[in-house]
Amino acid sequence: MPRKSKNKKRYNRKPSGIFLNVKVSKSRKVKKFVSSSFFKKAVVLVSFSAIGVFSTIVGAMGLESFFKDPRYQITEIQVYNQNLFSKQEVVAMSGLSPGMFWFDFSVAKAANEIERNPNIKRAQVERSLPNKVVLKVVERRPVALLKGKRQDFLLDEEGVVLPMRFDVSGTLPLFLGLNIREDNVGKTLENQQVQNALNFLEATWDSNLSLDLEVVKIDLSHKNRLDVLTQEGLKVWVGDGDYFQKLERLGRVVADLQKKGESADLIDLRFKDVVVKPTEYKSGVRARRVVKDSIPVIRR
Repeated sequence: MPRKSKNKKRYNRKPSGIFLNVKVSKSRKVKKFVSSSFFKKAVVLVSFSAIGVFSTIVGAMGLESFFKDPRYQITEIQVYNQNLFSKQEVVAMSGLSPGMFWFDFSVAKAANEIERNPNIKRAQVERSLPNKVVLKVVERRPVALLKGKRQDFLLDEEGVVLPMRFDVSGTLPLFLGLNIREDNVGKTLENQQVQNALNFLEATWDSNLSLDLEVVKIDLSHKNRLDVLTQEGLKVWVGDGDYFQKLERLGRVVADLQKKGESADLIDLRFKDVVVKPTEYKSGVRARRVVKDSIPVIRR
């Protein structure tokens, strides 16, 4: 005998297409309603009603009294920055001042006015109820001193040229070999050697080099190398590549020289085998030596 229960259950099941048709029909009805002239007229009516209510309020209060309501008057301006500029200087850049009304200025325009200063990387202006304005400023951090023909400039970590500031210039490494002019201020130097020098400096900050290897000068006039001078007078030639790895090799070579009581005038890191030019003494000139990268032992 046939199994009636299964067949009966199968034929009593509602086809899924019915639900699909219902959804489609509802969707079409909604689209039809939205596109109808009645709906459009209703939207226009609501909009004009809102404008009318606003106009009525403003008219009752008086236009001047509405925009000059003391509740919207600035009584406090807070400044958050890295202390390159004083609070008063940042507020002056923004063009804002206590006593102004909220409707008398634009936060976007005030931020743009602050960012016109080349030492400012980013500025944000926020209104804070009831009557406070907050200025958030990110300043550019100079990392190098640029020697120009007529005047000197500063360079930040992104390669942007900054105006000279003597309060920080004495603590920064000097970059040579660049033709920098006053019209470069506020612009990024699109120069591969500049980027290489900045990357090398960043590597020295993150490495474990001792203080006697602190960089004081980098000559960028050579296309395929950076001529680095350290605080102790050691010259280092650095080529392209992994600067962290090159600094590790430099540290091993210097440690080996110190262990043997020797010194060097020049260490060339451009190749796999480090070339060392020892210090010249009055008794005679010592020949160059080569240090194998894998074994930091000087060979004659």
